[in-house]
Amino acid sequence: MKKVYDFLGGRKVLFALMLLGVITMALFFGYAKISDWTDFMKWVFGIYAAGNGAEHIASALKKDK
Repeated sequence: MKKVYDFLGGRKVLFALMLLGVITMALFFGYAKISDWTDFMKWVFGIYAAGNGAEHIASALKKDK
């Protein structure tokens, strides 16, 4: 599993891609509308970006101490 994480860039990216697959399948099978899909993608990748940014800021602050 570590090779998969390293290839994709980490567990957060893997989880975001899994969620992308789930909502895309829901769209494909008619359980979601395109507006639902776009809103979901905004939230998922927005949370990913915020978490990734916070992680990098925290590690930079940790190195300063």
